Amino acid sequence: MAGLQNLKKQLRSIRATGQLAGAMKTVSSAKYAKLGALHVAYAGYAQAADRLRGRFGAEFAAALPCVNPAAPEGYLVLSSNRGLCGGYNNELLAEALRRLQAAARPCVVMTGGRVAEAFFQARRTPVRQSFRIPDVPGYADVQPLCEELLRLFCAGELSALYVVYQHFRNVLTQTPGCERLLPFGPAPQDDGPAQTAGQPELLCLPDSRTVVRAAALTCFRSGVYSAVLEAASGAQAATMMAMRSAYDNAEESSARLELELNRRRQSEVTAGVIETSSDFEQ
Repeated sequence: MAGLQNLKKQLRSIRATGQLAGAMKTVSSAKYAKLGALHVAYAGYAQAADRLRGRFGAEFAAALPCVNPAAPEGYLVLSSNRGLCGGYNNELLAEALRRLQAAARPCVVMTGGRVAEAFFQARRTPVRQSFRIPDVPGYADVQPLCEELLRLFCAGELSALYVVYQHFRNVLTQTPGCERLLPFGPAPQDDGPAQTAGQPELLCLPDSRTVVRAAALTCFRSGVYSAVLEAASGAQAATMMAMRSAYDNAEESSARLELELNRRRQSEVTAGVIETSSDFEQ
């Protein structure tokens, strides 16, 4: 009887785990769908910003120059807000540590996501600032982060700014990587229409310097938001796949336990019938 009671407790525990995993899978699937819609809506704007950054990289670098080359470099690490997403955070944080250890100058660490914040606190690594980013971030949710990063760079507290995050490839694949946000690099190529001799220059209002700086700020904010969107999509995709696997495993374990429980019950019933018939024969 004690064996049956233990099996029943295990079965209840596994069923509860399966229900929790199923609920989390449903939630992450809904969030992933919302992030997909945000990606589609923002894709055109992000591509236009990338084209501008590719063509006017040198002008943008002059509009937002590094005012203190001796300042430390800043690293923004974008993680998920919670665990239960497989190896998503482990791979990301390993990449962040590798980048920090390989840096040639002192580094300032900033985090976006509770997991990264807790990780660096546990390692007693100073964190300059931790930013709270929703699981499904809108453009407005990222603007306080952008403004603070710009303030640190323009004030000379940072000589460069990098973002470490998981590049979203597909639902099954996220690749950790690091990109430089500031200062802007020179344009690798000019893919825009060439200006012919004698063609009048563009008229910029109020002046070209103001327009270029405004475009540089816009492209910077677009780059930050694109990185945040990719990181959030990867986190929800990883959570969805991890919870799907946990749910399937719980279902299989539950089925095996039910089969074993039924066998034990049938064995006890059979033993009872044999014992009863033996008593009647006596």
